Formats: sequence, C-alpha cells, structure tokens
Amino acid sequence: MKTDYVYLFNQDAYNNPADDKKESAATLKKLVEVHQKHTDYGIISPIHLDGTGENLDKRFEVFVKGLNKEYLTDKKEELYSVEFINAAAWLLPKKTVQTIGGFNPLFFYRGEDNDYCNRVLYHGFKVGLCSNASIRHDRVERLNQEKAQYYPDLQNNLLITFLNPNVWEYKYKHLVKLYLYSIVNFFKALFTLDFKFMKESIQSTFNFLSNLSKINRIKKEIKKKKSSFLLNNK
Repeated sequence: MKTDYVYLFNQDAYNNPADDKKESAATLKKLVEVHQKHTDYGIISPIHLDGTGENLDKRFEVFVKGLNKEYLTDKKEELYSVEFINAAAWLLPKKTVQTIGGFNPLFFYRGEDNDYCNRVLYHGFKVGLCSNASIRHDRVERLNQEKAQYYPDLQNNLLITFLNPNVWEYKYKHLVKLYLYSIVNFFKALFTLDFKFMKESIQSTFNFLSNLSKINRIKKEIKKKKSSFLLNNK
C-alpha cells in the first residue's frame, strides 16, 4: 500500500457541514489525528447523524447504545472503544488492511461490516468511535422502505456467528439458538400466511448449509494475519 490510511465512505453519506467550512478535510483530519494518538485502534469512525444532521442515525444509535450517549455530553472522551460500528464511515489504518484484508465475499448484502469488526478484534486491534467528528448518513427513506421488506437476516446472522473467530468454541450453541429463532419465525409466517417470508427463510437456511464447507475454509483463512480477500496484498 502506498497510503497510510483508507477511508470507507458510503454513497448515501456525506460530511457534516456543521463541523467545519472545509468539512471533508476537517472530518478526515480529526480521525487521522485521533488515530495517531491511539494506534492500537484498527477502525475509527465518527458519530453518524441522520440526513438532517439534527438526530443520530437510527441504526448507529442502536449499535452504540452501550455508551449511553455519553459521547454527546460535555464530559465526553475523545475516543470510545466499541465492538461494532457500521461501515458508513470508517478510517482504516494501513496496518489494519495489511493484517485483516478486505470484506468477506460470502456477504452479499449487509453483515460484511459485522464480520470485519469481528476479525479486527480477533487480531488484537480495537474499534473506536471518535466523538469529535460527525458525518450524515442520509437513509431515512430507505430505512422506512426496509421495514416492509424481508432481508436474509437469518443467513447473515448464521454467517456472522459461524465465522466469528472470537467465539469459535460457542458456534454450535449460537447456531442452535439461530435455528430455533428460524423455526419460530417460520411458524409465525405460517400462522399469518406470509408465504414469501416462509420461502425466503427456507432458502436462507438452505443456502447457508450448502456453503458450509466453503464457510469452514474461509473460517480458517481469516484467522491468519494476512490481507484476505484482496487481489494485491502488498
């Protein structure tokens, strides 16, 4: 790599104009400055606001709820250690990419950032929330649309759990819970005659089981310290 950092930024996100007149440079500069003081962090992300800039992004608020919004108070710290922040805005130091690599191709839509955070933690890095910078994640309309749609969350949850190198010894316990969850939802769908959900729930489980050998192979791969899933890892 010929750069010291990689900045992942969603297509539906943009820097918060309230941060600075030169907002793009200001946000990125703050993240880099924080990392230079905390080099044990493998991912640093700013606060995620919604499109209006007046409220927190709904999902982000859930992901960091363990902090009890201390990062918004006058007593806030510069950086908070968390287990997960969605990848709408990630600063990745060079060492992170060289050690962890890229996103896991097993995840077609959603879940890839959960998996990446798990791998970052496994290899001894931390995931951090920087309280001195913010971005806007403008997806309110899309979130409202998603509420009415089914996504293969079961399949993603199975993959996230099974591939998590931090809980390898508990994988079967988690799988049993997830399958029980699937069965419960299946009968709920049957009771409400939601045949689309039933079909996609069965398909998700089948897809997971049919890829089990590939999943096990990737599980071993991501535990190695090398840039997995990148064409050129130099």
